[in-house]
Amino acid sequence: MGSTYDADDLATNRTNLVRFLTGDIDVTDAWLQDEEIEYICTLQDGDYQAAAMAARRMSAIAAGMVDKTVGPLSRRYETLQQKFMSLAKQLDSESEETATVTPIFTSSTDVDADGKDSPMYFRYGHFDYGVYNGSG
Repeated sequence: MGSTYDADDLATNRTNLVRFLTGDIDVTDAWLQDEEIEYICTLQDGDYQAAAMAARRMSAIAAGMVDKTVGPLSRRYETLQQKFMSLAKQLDSESEETATVTPIFTSSTDVDADGKDSPMYFRYGHFDYGVYNGSG
């Protein structure tokens, strides 16, 4: 197993994108192997969902590590574990915000320029940019 990262290939390589979103880009000290990320990508359809699952895996790895103290210096993996879990929640939230909702029906009045029925699509937070005041 190995770890690779190419910042120039984020648009077409999901492994690179998951590494980018989780911050696991130092392949000399990677938290996850490419094969692990590829497996996660088979389980999750969305990029942010895959990155959230990867962050949870990184959190689980950190949870199994032992804190170390040498003189006045210490390394606490508990804090790192919590940060990875927080990242997973943030990525889950971003995944929900970019999700598209497919309509279950269309109105016969919703037609495009060709006269065909045109479904409407909405995204999470679509109408959050202002308040309808009842006029116009």
